[in-house]
Amino acid sequence: MSTFSEIVYGFGVVLRLFALFIVIGQICFCVNAFLHRHAIAYRFLAILQSFVGAFWLFVLLDGSFNKDYVTRPRSYIAAVELIYDAPWIIVFIVDLLMAAVCCLSLYRDDRYRRTHLSRSAIKETVDKLPAGLCFAREDGVVVLKNQQMEELCTALCGRSLLDAGAFRHALEERGEVQDQARIVTLPDGRTMLFREEAITVDGAPFLQLSAYDVSERYQITAELKAKNKKLMELQQRMKVFDTQTAALSVNEEILKARVTVHDEMGHLLIIGRNYQEHPAETDEEKLIQAQRYVHLLLIHEGEERDRSGKNCIEVAMDAARTLGVTVYITGDVPTDGTACELIGRAIRECAANAVKHSDGDNIFLAIDTGKDCMKVKLSTNGRAPREPITEQGGLLNLRRSVENAGGKMTVTCDPGVTVSLTL
Repeated sequence: MSTFSEIVYGFGVVLRLFALFIVIGQICFCVNAFLHRHAIAYRFLAILQSFVGAFWLFVLLDGSFNKDYVTRPRSYIAAVELIYDAPWIIVFIVDLLMAAVCCLSLYRDDRYRRTHLSRSAIKETVDKLPAGLCFAREDGVVVLKNQQMEELCTALCGRSLLDAGAFRHALEERGEVQDQARIVTLPDGRTMLFREEAITVDGAPFLQLSAYDVSERYQITAELKAKNKKLMELQQRMKVFDTQTAALSVNEEILKARVTVHDEMGHLLIIGRNYQEHPAETDEEKLIQAQRYVHLLLIHEGEERDRSGKNCIEVAMDAARTLGVTVYITGDVPTDGTACELIGRAIRECAANAVKHSDGDNIFLAIDTGKDCMKVKLSTNGRAPREPITEQGGLLNLRRSVENAGGKMTVTCDPGVTVSLTL
């Protein structure tokens, strides 16, 4: 059987190329074992394979100077002598085993890379995050940063992110503290939220700095703050309005009481005067009732004068009849509501003025009910006034009540006194 040295002499180039490929694979496996930080036993196996492969390649490269094929003998170590003198089949099997081990190691390394993240994969993944991310040591040296955080540092500081401490100082100068974070508005109008967190990796302390785009949320918050400010101002105005409304309600009640006292007192005086001038034509019972009601009003115990269920217009017509004034009505008469109350007050006032100033004894009431409003016209007979009418007392109070209810009132003399209401 041929020895291994004879095979090397005949097929030396092929064997050497094959050994060279094995060595290259073993070196790649060794480098990846250290780059990926495999276990110590795994690294030792990679170094051993690389050493054995390199030794085998050197033996093949030196095979052409074997002692059997050169005139000048060469001296070898005992291991080399043993390899060259061994049968070629044994050495060939060893060569195949080395190739198989190398292929298996490369396969395991490829499977490890497929199931574990490498540094480049981590960096590429971090760069694709929508948020900015940076990890730094306690002294500020940046260990890992993504592209977004690099762009933010360039936009704020005008330089690359190399010192995390300087970047934090720049954020403190420009940012606004909110919920243990810092909000910074970039020159391009975006609003970023920067948050710091102390973490520990393999027992070593690190600083994690993250940044999030909160432009839309910040804008909504600003709008809500502006609306809340307007609501607070509106609330203050409403408080003032409530206070003024309460005062106005009190004033209205006081005015209403004064008007009632004025009207009833005037009515009582006119009945009294009419009783003195025409005692036979005056109902003494009506006079006593009117006097008693005025007394009750003055001591704040006034009650409704009429208990018969009559409305304001009917009560006013009874009061006018007591004064000797007859009311003639045309049109649809309201039976309740503000219009009924105001027409009743107008009848009482016109009746009192007719008796006091013009010796009249008739009131002509015309009511025209339209789609959107009601027009009321009250005319009295008797002599025309000698001077222009000055609204005071009952007429003035009647005008205020009509206008407060959203209506209008006019007083004319042509020739008698006419009071027109638009309700």
